[in-house]
Amino acid sequence: MGTLTLSGCIAACTPSTSPSDGATNGAGLVLASTNPNASVEATFTASGAAVEARGLAQKAVFEASRLGCGDDLRPLSKPAPVAEAGRVEYRRAQQGGGPGLVEWYVSDTRGIEQGFTLDSAPDCAGARDVVIDVELRGGLDARVWPSGRGATLHDAEGTARLAYRDLYAFDARGRDLPIRLSKIEGEERLSIHVDTSGAVYPVVVDPTITNDIAKLIPATGASYDYFGTAVDVSGNTIVVGASGDGPGNSPLGAAYVFTGGGGVWTQQAKLVMPDAVAGDWFGASVAVSGDILVGGANLDDEKGTDSGSALVFVRNGDTWTQEAKLSPDDGAAGDNFGRSIDLSGNTAIIGAYFDDDKGGTSGSAYVFVRNAGTWTQEAKLLAADGAVSDQFGLASAIDGDVAVVGAPYDNAIATNPPCGSAYIFTRSGGVWTQEAKVLAGVPGAGDEFGYAVAISGDTVVVGELRNDDKGFDSGAAYVFRKVGGMWQQEAKLVASDGNADDHFGAAVAIQGDTIVIGARYSDVGAKSSAGSAYVFKRTGSVWTEQTKLVAKNGAQNDDLGGAVAIDGNTIVAGASGAQIFGTSSGAAYVFPVVLLPNGTPCSAAAQCQSGFCADSVCCDAACDDDPSDCRACSVAAGSTADGVCAPRAAGIECRAAAGECDVAEACDGMSMACPDDALAAAGSICRPAAAGCDLDEACSGQSANCPADAIAPAGATCRFAAGPCDLDETCNGTTIVCPDDAFAGTDVVCRPTDGPCDALEVCPGDAIDCPADGFTPDGSSCPGGSCEAGVCVDGSGGGGGNGGTGGSGGAGGSGGAGGSGGAGGSGGAGGSGGVGGSGGAGGSGGVGGSGGSEPSAESDCGCRMIGSEKPSTFGLTALGLAALIVARRRRRA
Repeated sequence: MGTLTLSGCIAACTPSTSPSDGATNGAGLVLASTNPNASVEATFTASGAAVEARGLAQKAVFEASRLGCGDDLRPLSKPAPVAEAGRVEYRRAQQGGGPGLVEWYVSDTRGIEQGFTLDSAPDCAGARDVVIDVELRGGLDARVWPSGRGATLHDAEGTARLAYRDLYAFDARGRDLPIRLSKIEGEERLSIHVDTSGAVYPVVVDPTITNDIAKLIPATGASYDYFGTAVDVSGNTIVVGASGDGPGNSPLGAAYVFTGGGGVWTQQAKLVMPDAVAGDWFGASVAVSGDILVGGANLDDEKGTDSGSALVFVRNGDTWTQEAKLSPDDGAAGDNFGRSIDLSGNTAIIGAYFDDDKGGTSGSAYVFVRNAGTWTQEAKLLAADGAVSDQFGLASAIDGDVAVVGAPYDNAIATNPPCGSAYIFTRSGGVWTQEAKVLAGVPGAGDEFGYAVAISGDTVVVGELRNDDKGFDSGAAYVFRKVGGMWQQEAKLVASDGNADDHFGAAVAIQGDTIVIGARYSDVGAKSSAGSAYVFKRTGSVWTEQTKLVAKNGAQNDDLGGAVAIDGNTIVAGASGAQIFGTSSGAAYVFPVVLLPNGTPCSAAAQCQSGFCADSVCCDAACDDDPSDCRACSVAAGSTADGVCAPRAAGIECRAAAGECDVAEACDGMSMACPDDALAAAGSICRPAAAGCDLDEACSGQSANCPADAIAPAGATCRFAAGPCDLDETCNGTTIVCPDDAFAGTDVVCRPTDGPCDALEVCPGDAIDCPADGFTPDGSSCPGGSCEAGVCVDGSGGGGGNGGTGGSGGAGGSGGAGGSGGAGGSGGAGGSGGVGGSGGAGGSGGVGGSGGSEPSAESDCGCRMIGSEKPSTFGLTALGLAALIVARRRRRA
């Protein structure tokens, strides 16, 4: 965390060969401002200090030329500059003798600080002011401020380019000495007058040459003006409220308008209430947006004592005129309408924190809109749970269609009253609705959460000036962000060097990722309640304290930070207690938003010194920040280093496919340009078939788009038969879905007969496979016989078998003959006869088998037996039968 002060740091000077103004030698010494935003540089030669600033077509040359008292001024010598201890010095002697001075320069955050050190009083008669004449060359016209505390240097077109300001003097005891600046018309010379009465030498006189930091004071001021009570900024326009401004002890109030930029601001107008009376306090709140300005007068008696009002002014060219005076439709005495004001385009929100709709001082806020120069009340906002003494409306802010209103004395937590709260409202079609109520993470009694509020987009900041985290009433601020339609606490902010009674959070302002928080009673060194302001930056969702803003010549009880504002690169902080023209006459200070170096995370170009924010970091070049090229400025985006615009790494997509038949292009790591757009090759599938009756679509090679979806024609096979009892399914031409799987009917033959004893198989109707092969039942008739085990057996052989059965009855011996008949059967049944003939006699009976009939010569189902003289052929006959059966089955197979 750095400290940005109006004194800044001393920077060493360096030799330079830059040509100097009027120099006879080409070498000089150079000092540059330590603040890159100021862009002020001085080149030193024997002819003086030549200051060059941003926007200047020429240099302004400063040189102390005379020293003395009153009108007794003597020329000073013209020595060469000397670099000494981080500064440049001209050790000037008075011509003709007498004490001289040391004219010195150092670089700081504002620009170039000039100083004069007088070791002893000049040789002058009488106790008159010491006078230092500073010769000014280079063509700029110096216009001394009415206060005599500075001058503005203008170019030929009248544009303010530099300021010679922050003029002060002190002696060896550190006592401030009265000082003023003057100029004799027609002379290019500024005269510094210092009242050294009672001073102890050495005496130091210290102005600053700057185009950066501005200290705003009115052209005329007086004690208790409270200039700086309220501040706002919009572009190149700053408005400062001075609620106590007025003649004598009559606080009528005023609003001052300053315009400029680049660190040089000039008063454009002083706006007052035409019908103001003492105690109206116009300027207690102010807001500006473009050419519209609104100022609050919360103690105006428009609708009863202290009912309050607000005035609207509009600018045309450089002229401001009153457009309207606003007061609520139901305004009443004591409402204090106008205590807080904010403006967003043509919509204003104005708080009436003592309104009593929900009980005494419960508070309210009103929304007014402007249409064709006419202002009308659009809504009155109340807290849904408002109650007595909440003071809803003490603070209010608006951005577009979202408003936030603080209620610092709300009894939000019954156990810790009053801890305070803030309410968020949204507008839709002219209707405002309470969307959320937010509280401190850990509400504390008397912390006054909601004393100050601000909003930017989806982020709200709420001040809690009496939080005790860093000591009693040290203060804090809370950040809330809308995520997924819900407002959630994102951070709690406190000053890194906070102390008791700082009142950090007395004022808050936000722009994008930058928050400014005032700590009006913070001490600066030994100066109690000099005040300060802190700047926080957000990266992602993390807020970090970046810098602390204080006044160079701040004094005790200045209360800097009692009001703060930010817009673009400008921060304004009010110091209503500053004693410029007397006690609490007030001042306001203008600081630049500290710009970030290359490689630092950023969210907008305005945050970067280079003016370029690309790939979320400050960049050394525009770098386009366009994903469709191959430029990158961060390592995360493909650059070689953060902050350096370079070709993206190879393989990073730079152009997404624009259609199914387009091809995404990727960077090659060498060129900053994305390769030429290319299409997918002809025939590349761009849409695969989604179902059996859908078709693959293929790219044409001529278009980035995939052809229209098509389906298979009617009759196209979408599912082939998977078995003898399955069927092919075909598309119907109207849908991508293949019909349900179907089977062949039960009348479909899936395996025909293969012989007289083979069975016919038909499909089952519910399966894809044909039933297992089967035979006709044994004993079924077949040509010339009957089927046995799938084989057709000769019918006569069957008779012999029956004879065998008879043979088995010949167990008494005669059965043997019958057994012989069994052999003649030689069929399976005859075999059974063999069993019967297993007795020895049965075997002999085989001879008797010759009585069987001879097998038919035409039958292929029997065995031929020739003769009756082979009584031992039974076994061979059985083997032959078996062989026939096997052979037949092989044929079937």
